[in-house]
Amino acid sequence: MMVRDDVEQGSKAILQTSIRALPADEWLRAPYLDGSSDSFWRKAEAFVSETEIPEEPLSLVPEVPHEEADLIPPSSVLRFRVERGDVPNCFVNYEAVSQAPAHWGDWVESVLEDPASVHALTAARVLEPVRLSAKLSIRRNNNNIDFMVSRWSRDTHTFVFPWGDCGPTLQDTAVMMRLSTRGSVAFDPSNLSSADARLVDRLRRAYTAAGKCGSRFDREGRVRAPSKSGKTSWGCWLRYFFKDLPPPGTVPPAGQATEVHGKMFDSDLHLAGFLVYWLSFFVIPDFPYEGPNHTVFPLAVSLARGDFVSLGPLFLGSLFHRLDQVHADTERSLGRYDMVSVVQTQFLMAFCFEHFPSLAPSPVDLSWSEEPRPRIMRWSGVSSTKPWGRRIDDVGTFLPRPYAEPVEGVLPTSFFSEDDRIVDFQTDGVAVSSSALAAFAAACPCSLPALCAEGTRSVLYRPDRVARQFGYDQGAPGPAPPLKSYAESLRRSTRAHVEELAEGYDVVVLPRNDMEAFFTANGRLAWRRNLDSFINYVRGAPEVPALPDVYHRDVSLRSPKARQTGWRGKRSRWAPPSAAPVASRGITIAEPISTIIPSRMTRAKAMEQSSSQQQGLQLKRLRKGAPIHSSRTSRSEETPASVASAGKKVVVTLDEGELDGDESDANSNDDRDDEEDDDSSAGDSEGNPSDDDDDDDEDYSGDGLFVVNFWGSLWWCNDNFGYFAVVLCVICLCFRNIVR
Repeated sequence: MMVRDDVEQGSKAILQTSIRALPADEWLRAPYLDGSSDSFWRKAEAFVSETEIPEEPLSLVPEVPHEEADLIPPSSVLRFRVERGDVPNCFVNYEAVSQAPAHWGDWVESVLEDPASVHALTAARVLEPVRLSAKLSIRRNNNNIDFMVSRWSRDTHTFVFPWGDCGPTLQDTAVMMRLSTRGSVAFDPSNLSSADARLVDRLRRAYTAAGKCGSRFDREGRVRAPSKSGKTSWGCWLRYFFKDLPPPGTVPPAGQATEVHGKMFDSDLHLAGFLVYWLSFFVIPDFPYEGPNHTVFPLAVSLARGDFVSLGPLFLGSLFHRLDQVHADTERSLGRYDMVSVVQTQFLMAFCFEHFPSLAPSPVDLSWSEEPRPRIMRWSGVSSTKPWGRRIDDVGTFLPRPYAEPVEGVLPTSFFSEDDRIVDFQTDGVAVSSSALAAFAAACPCSLPALCAEGTRSVLYRPDRVARQFGYDQGAPGPAPPLKSYAESLRRSTRAHVEELAEGYDVVVLPRNDMEAFFTANGRLAWRRNLDSFINYVRGAPEVPALPDVYHRDVSLRSPKARQTGWRGKRSRWAPPSAAPVASRGITIAEPISTIIPSRMTRAKAMEQSSSQQQGLQLKRLRKGAPIHSSRTSRSEETPASVASAGKKVVVTLDEGELDGDESDANSNDDRDDEEDDDSSAGDSEGNPSDDDDDDDEDYSGDGLFVVNFWGSLWWCNDNFGYFAVVLCVICLCFRNIVR
């Protein structure tokens, strides 16, 4: 088990609504399996296990014989399961914001003008990350994110390539995000003091009150009556704890108020509310993704007091958990649902740009800055449409230690030194610098704490599998370390428990900046064995899991509005039919995936086609002397949307993607890199849910929405709008018949 859950799950109700499970011959091909540009198997076949190291390998964790190496289980990699035919490819909505929410920069400036707040943020070591969050904007490329996620192993928490594996480390979070690897307070949300518990309870009550805080400004910046809001969106929380401001770019009429202070603006809870907002979108994104989440309330209270909590392990552990969840949700969905993920895509994109520089856009020149900036700012405001699948499988494209070379205008880091550093844990009384201890901690296998909506948990951290990223030679990795609890994992990253960190180590060497790292011959033999296991797995017979129950609280699955043939919703991406697997090394890849996929129809084309079909039908009836009635295509001619293949009942949360933020909310500025997709960002306007328009691409004909086959009308309304819409549909049909 690679993840340990430290909370006891409560009962979860199953809604008795069925969704059709797609049969295997209708599964959609994954975009990352794109024929000639997919070089994984060609590179795997050409892999040579021989290598030469001129001297004794340098390692932190001793390697084991290649026969005993800890191999990556093929079933832990999503790509291999999709390629073999175990699970279908599913569309993933990446909902974590990719730039600062609207007016967040104004709030940051206001907080930094208060000396007491600056003192608390400095003591908690979050001042630099807070400043960073107001400026950072990295536009995600969904195709490339899908590509990387498909290579993620939920067992080893690394990305898989033909030449080896790599992955995010605590070094990456410290250098790019400026999040501390070591802290002084072991934060445990399950063991709060009575004072902190009262503050957390006040934040929960504020969360409910903020949901009623609608904007007083319309889209043009004019004052109006406060709008109603149902959910606590980013904008609601900001208005309640900071100010209600006109939408960015608008000019309010002369003599009109330009801001309205929130109820909690001058309260003792203001800084905690500020940190709740920051943690929710920048450090630990979680559900609900439309606004702040309850998960971070205790942590925000601790940081507002000035507690120095090690946020680096929490950030990375939560990122690992979210990447694991994409695989788990694909397994649970089995083609029935689209998925929602809150993976921190800003960090993931920057990680790939740093370690695969040939795939990255030209970085921003930071030398002109008046003061040094975090390294991740090199990628702020730039984008790249290069497909990563064409070159990422070449070993020469990977740069193990991009941070060893200093960059002008970038904040320096203490992780690196011009000379080898010796850390002595064996001799009593020998002092170890905090920078050396942080660098050592980042390279040690252990468990990482993670916070999520379900509570606290811990995940495995395997830097011994990516040793070259720390300047060590990569050997055959040994067994995984024992998985500790959340409390034990976080305690290890605190300064008061150095003995737990140093357990099992006597004297270690921290490699210098220019240390060139290699693969050992033993390590290459182990990797050859791992590649063979991948090939044998993909050649095997598919093992399709049984349809699992999907619960009401499974917010990471989003029910599509329909499952009829040819449906194209604004929230679904469908793979191109031209994709074909590459035959290599005699691999026989299971092909349960249909290549007959109707081409995407825009709303305009659908209406045009519907109109022409209807005119042809009317003309045909005129010739036959039959009466003319405008009607929609009979539902019986379409694929039923509620057929449960295995007879199991699953939940449908139809309002999962609805948002209640106004035009000044966070995701109104969240650019999406979906050139082929016409979906809009989540939360564009108050009271205008993003998913309510998912049925825009449906084929309607005739003189009205409800001028349809009677039972087809009831089915469509119940699926899209619920019971009350069915009643309204019946009334409209009856009234229409009376009029006729």
